[in-house]
Amino acid sequence: MMAKPASFPQFANLPAEIRLGIWEQAVSSPSMHVFDVCFPSLHGNDRSKHAFQRMDDVHTAGRCQKWTKYEYVAFLDRLRGDDERARDIGDGNEQSGSDPSMYRHRQALRLACREAASSAVLRASNFNSVYLPGHGSVFEYDNDDEVLFLRFTERVVMSTVPKPLSELPMSSGRLSEVLGAHWSAEMALTVWRARRIAIDVEETMHSLSRVEISYLAAYMQKDLEVLYLVDHRHGKRKFGERLTDGEPDVRDRGKLFRVLHRRNLKDNLIRKSDVIYGVGRTYRETFDFEGLSWDELHPAYDFARLIAESIRVRQAAAGTEVFQGVRVILAEDDTA
Repeated sequence: MMAKPASFPQFANLPAEIRLGIWEQAVSSPSMHVFDVCFPSLHGNDRSKHAFQRMDDVHTAGRCQKWTKYEYVAFLDRLRGDDERARDIGDGNEQSGSDPSMYRHRQALRLACREAASSAVLRASNFNSVYLPGHGSVFEYDNDDEVLFLRFTERVVMSTVPKPLSELPMSSGRLSEVLGAHWSAEMALTVWRARRIAIDVEETMHSLSRVEISYLAAYMQKDLEVLYLVDHRHGKRKFGERLTDGEPDVRDRGKLFRVLHRRNLKDNLIRKSDVIYGVGRTYRETFDFEGLSWDELHPAYDFARLIAESIRVRQAAAGTEVFQGVRVILAEDDTA
């Protein structure tokens, strides 16, 4: 049995329009861009410091000077964690290909060849900028369709089997600390301008007061259209079935879904589910909250109701009512 070829030597002989089409297909849209939120913490400041370090622990004078500026504020950095194994490439801060962020893939395409670079060009009339101080870099993404995924802590619950809430590790609930920290001007502006934001549903599993939820809403409410809660533990259906591309039946939109979206229920009953693409990972919206073992008292559902209401109240006061609601998406690793 022949092994799959590692490359396609005849690619260059294909017609130009076919080659360009292949490169364009390599950058799926709408895309997900994932970032760690680094901040001074009671658990230590190693993650923030690491953003300004090389993997070989070599510090330059410039890096040390930058670190002192951001040591006591929250800022954004490239993804790093238990499911992303870092390796020393170039400036020592590059990470492995398991980072699902599409912006990293686009950056790689720009370096591949001229045709690939043209397919990775940002074509958007409205873009948002993300500043990564640890790398001294800025990148832009399509603010109308693409999603900014803010990861406040390393995701420590890796099992796909749901656990009782009492068994969730306390170390994963540090959103309160982020809200209590001073945000860098760059990070605050990025979140303030973002139209589509995602956070891990695990962040909502620990008690947040109404004041904290209102505070978070204030940070992101200006132009926010959708807030996504990302569930990494229900990416496969029962018995290991893969999620399909078929649209969920309207009957999957149960009581919990209807209550959460009662403000614009008619539109939410007929719209298609959102699908967002990462590198090696697809995020598909689910309407079946009961299938996630949620009820009216579930922490994530309570968070969704409270923050949706807070965002709507703030936007109504500002005369910019564009918020469409909180949506739940399931993260599924792509397999052959």
